[in-house]
Amino acid sequence: MSSSPPPASPDGALRYRVDRTGTTIAVLPATCKGGRHLVIPGVSRAIAVEDEVRIDCPACAAVPGADPSWRLTSSRPSPDRAELDDGPYVDLILHRVRAAASAR
Repeated sequence: MSSSPPPASPDGALRYRVDRTGTTIAVLPATCKGGRHLVIPGVSRAIAVEDEVRIDCPACAAVPGADPSWRLTSSRPSPDRAELDDGPYVDLILHRVRAAASAR
């Protein structure tokens, strides 16, 4: 009997911004976790479940061994709007680039 692997730990916290009308907007990474593809509305999927948001890259999911999903924690209710922007995630993206470089 085989057991399923433990779930991956989250990549970081979901970022938010407030627009000039006071509306809270979730800010999702605009680039897939692997850094190879853009997150495209209608193609990529963002799923909020309980205290986590997962952003899936279908192109990465088709590559064996690739990690196709950002996993971001959230302690707020899901906002009505979301936008794509890598800016708030520069620290997470740099961490992934450095980890990939050191693994080579």
